[in-house]
Amino acid sequence: MNHLSLSIAHIALRLECPDTAFLQQLLQERYEAFVSAEEPSPHIRIRLQPTANPPTRARIESVKVRPAEGGWRFVYDTFVADVTANADSAEVTCLHSPYAVDSFLRALLALYLPQRDGVMIHASALRYGGRGYLFAGRSGAGKSTVARLLCNLAEVLSDELVAVRRTAEGWQVYGTPFWGDFARAGANLHAPLHAIYLLKHASQHRVEPLPRGDALRALLQCSLQFAEGAQVAEWMLNVVSALARDVPAYRLHFLPDPGFWQQIKPPPCLHASRHRRGRPPCLPLINRRPITGNHRGIAPTATCLPIATPVGADPRVCPIANPLFVGAGVASGTLSEKGIPVQTHNVPRENCPASHTLWR
Repeated sequence: MNHLSLSIAHIALRLECPDTAFLQQLLQERYEAFVSAEEPSPHIRIRLQPTANPPTRARIESVKVRPAEGGWRFVYDTFVADVTANADSAEVTCLHSPYAVDSFLRALLALYLPQRDGVMIHASALRYGGRGYLFAGRSGAGKSTVARLLCNLAEVLSDELVAVRRTAEGWQVYGTPFWGDFARAGANLHAPLHAIYLLKHASQHRVEPLPRGDALRALLQCSLQFAEGAQVAEWMLNVVSALARDVPAYRLHFLPDPGFWQQIKPPPCLHASRHRRGRPPCLPLINRRPITGNHRGIAPTATCLPIATPVGADPRVCPIANPLFVGAGVASGTLSEKGIPVQTHNVPRENCPASHTLWR
């Protein structure tokens, strides 16, 4: 094997290297989940030349990317690279270390994406119920904390750096192999971007809608870019402005516990549209898994809403109580995939967390 084909954010990368053992090390330590099953024509071709000694003598704290003849010059203390103007080809001399390659790929994709309706953002991201949730912030904001707290509830796309791209279907958020304190690669998945949350440590959980201008400034501060120049600034501003315009953004004030998830509205139950159009109701859901069991007359009223939880759980605080379609009502049943017994409650509307029910 003298090359490695990867797919990150639907970008096909071909890494070529004369040292096959080094490519195998990259595969095992970093990129196994992002190996492309096929080998399409690459969007980016990278030729690696690993060395035993650092390619630069100076200590450089941050990647430097400056215009050079015919393209760009990337300089860091673990690599030096010459990259074409549109960032689709690179010649890289790097330290014999997966960290050096990882650092270069982050900087390269940060330059590649804004030229193609995309951006790399310092954020953790989750896929839940078929939708993407992005939690952005600088170092120490709590990105890895969010990933750790919710990793058993949702699929973690990354805890450090995600790719966001505008497609024909709208904005999509993509998992990446770039990790932070969570210390594991994100899932090689993507999802429609449902909402953006700017993280802020606080004494209580609270969600605050952000005006577009505030969202734009915050997202620009969290966007990854090392290249200099007016052209790059224009690319970044165009992409991030469109993102702030199209996707709702919020300030998430939170404590380091999973209770903040209850402040975030889960994705709506698809069965609700069937009910409103007069179609026969489908099976009720918890976490989008069907409940089987005894179905009978519990339905929303003027003062109460039906909530499903595991038997014995408090419907006001139980984290598993997600939107439940109860067109015919459920008195008892079982979460079929897990065999968990569930029950329904008629909860007064004023005590009902909005995140726990589709009814309003």
